[in-house]
Amino acid sequence: KKNLSAKLLLVTNPDKRQEPAFILDFEGKDQALTIGNSKIPYSHVNFRGRILSLDSTRSKGDVQNATVMIYPLNGYLYSFPFSGRIKVTNLSDPQIAFGGKLEIKAEDVDFKVARDFALKGKVIANISYTGPAAKLNTHEFLDKPMKLRARLLFKDLSYREFNRPFPYILNGVALLNNRDMQFDSLRLKTVAGNAVLKGKAFDFMAYLLGRSNGFKADVAARSELLDLNPIFAEKKSQEL
Repeated sequence: KKNLSAKLLLVTNPDKRQEPAFILDFEGKDQALTIGNSKIPYSHVNFRGRILSLDSTRSKGDVQNATVMIYPLNGYLYSFPFSGRIKVTNLSDPQIAFGGKLEIKAEDVDFKVARDFALKGKVIANISYTGPAAKLNTHEFLDKPMKLRARLLFKDLSYREFNRPFPYILNGVALLNNRDMQFDSLRLKTVAGNAVLKGKAFDFMAYLLGRSNGFKADVAARSELLDLNPIFAEKKSQEL
């Protein structure tokens, strides 16, 4: 939504009907933007990039196999800071690959999960994503053939059901794909004691994005000490 600074090198042969070769270097500062027909907002985005259209003979252009490289790249996705790099290939049917880091402050989450739980703490996501650029929108995001892989680091992530008094606090690592979240050593802190969790949350991404009302989970917990007295005391206090 703001002007870019750009420099173009264009090489063409007027005697031949062929695509011109070109190299376009560009830079954006403090941009607000969307990708394709997406409604997903990006703000305060800074980047440098290059578009290269050159065939294998290096004598003419080749838009179908042209590439876009954007790096460095940083800004905000919704209200969350991110950094990374982007590569786009085949400009006639753009395919996008993204690798980067997203820092999520739980209090700022505005998805469905935030309407079910009171959230605090932080999640740091290292993300790898590939797929058609045309599907980067709120309706088709993560549909086939798009592929998402993320490593989630929970740092004192606290969640509490609004009608319950006690929070649950998570620390550790979980792995996320297009559908599910898997973990084998998440540390859970509760008022009744601490535990280590291993399991899988099925269709978690659909729930996170607001496409479903819940998700199924298969979880095993291991704890060396469990004290239910605080829970019973709170329940008795509520009954009185």
